[in-house]
Amino acid sequence: VTALSSFVTRRLDVFRPAVLTVGKITAGTTSNIIPESAKLLATLRSVSEHTRVRAKEGIVRVLEGVAAAHDCRAEVAIDEGYPVTVNDTEVAARVEQLAAGLFGAARLSPMEHPVMGAEDFSYVLARVPGALAFLGACPPGTDPRRAFACHSNRMQIDEEAMASGAAMHAAFAIDRLVIR
Repeated sequence: VTALSSFVTRRLDVFRPAVLTVGKITAGTTSNIIPESAKLLATLRSVSEHTRVRAKEGIVRVLEGVAAAHDCRAEVAIDEGYPVTVNDTEVAARVEQLAAGLFGAARLSPMEHPVMGAEDFSYVLARVPGALAFLGACPPGTDPRRAFACHSNRMQIDEEAMASGAAMHAAFAIDRLVIR
């Protein structure tokens, strides 16, 4: 796990980052017996397909190399998962304009940095120019920086925000129909 972490921070381009999270390690049956095998389960996320390819190649090298250094062998299986989510620049700018027009500029909060989420909408964006925009459903009175993340079992949302999401989808659809 340490070797994988070092690989990600030392061998991948800091300007096209990746995050590798080893979320599960399974090994052994009791405390006083050295396990015969171990299984790691991890998630890889990146902001570019180039980094993702390099990371997958490196993960295999690291795991096989560390295993060989200890007279063991590693079997590496990588599930492709979702592709990188990439917004079309022009469509993203139009989405921002529409959101500002619908809700006011004060409610628009452009992201300074990309988020390395795993998103099935990436399959759509790989074929059709589009943009993924976050709705912002943090409950009133809750500081978004302190709110529980979307995948937390403690997450809470402001369901009133769903109306804003529906309005945004409708405005975008109408805008696309009028432009074409």
